[in-house]
Amino acid sequence: MLRAGSGDPSDPVEVLLDDLMDTPVEERVSIRPDLAAIAVLTARSIEAEPGLTKVLRRGAPVVSIATHTADPVAYVGKVIAACALPSEQSVVRDRKFRPVHDQALIMARNGTAKGDKPDSGNDVVADALHARSTIIGIAPDPRRQLPRDLMRSAEFHLTLPEMDQSALTLVIEAVTGKRAERSLDAAAIRLLDIADLVLALRPDRSPEECLSRLEELIERKSEFHSTGPALEELDGYGEAKDWGLELAADFADYKAGRISWDEVDNRGLLLSGPPGVGKTSYARALAKSARVPLVATSVADWNSASHLAALCRL
Repeated sequence: MLRAGSGDPSDPVEVLLDDLMDTPVEERVSIRPDLAAIAVLTARSIEAEPGLTKVLRRGAPVVSIATHTADPVAYVGKVIAACALPSEQSVVRDRKFRPVHDQALIMARNGTAKGDKPDSGNDVVADALHARSTIIGIAPDPRRQLPRDLMRSAEFHLTLPEMDQSALTLVIEAVTGKRAERSLDAAAIRLLDIADLVLALRPDRSPEECLSRLEELIERKSEFHSTGPALEELDGYGEAKDWGLELAADFADYKAGRISWDEVDNRGLLLSGPPGVGKTSYARALAKSARVPLVATSVADWNSASHLAALCRL
């Protein structure tokens, strides 16, 4: 595979991609775009901590990785197990761990299970610490979803970075075997989701065709099915608009790993007024600016559901 990275064979990005493609050239198959993307972003999060690549191969570190969203969690676990840890080391998941030396414990929690909380799994972490095992915790928000003792003992706290042009170039190479000769617009990359890569990048397409398809998808897709203008385009909301734009900026910083969820200031707002003044329009515009889905509901909707009706009448 051609290289678009640093060219240094010890670069974590190069190491992880080499491990993923550790077969003769004539036998290689294309890497799935989403897996390639997660591999590149995981490698970059490791690269941000000097010396961590060597520690993962030769030591027994305790590491937490924040993914911000649930979808990448399982893939990050696969990439870590396949590429970042010694090949001779056995990898076990969560409660299957037994206190045996030379085992690595990976706790991948996407935040949807009942036990994805800080007071769950601490006994497993204690066993792994006593066995001097490598411990990797992966979650959208590690402090809310990983065992408390894992977070307290972690020596490294990593954050999965956002996709950028150089990462996209590497992913296209991994899928097509060829280097893209042009870049995607920076604004388009900010709107890019990893799921878009699966739709646009194929091994039978040239890098140029992949980029063109990505541009078409981004141009056509409606932000989380939100229609209408973004908050930046609306007038007449005064302080509410300023509040919403600050929240959208915080969301962008949180997704990029620059701040934690606890540092998001504007997390609640009450808008009141008669019907027709634009309360729902404001919420829809804010959702579009913040790139999050909008769930619009009402007391009438709650009462229409039989399992909530009795509560709503109390």
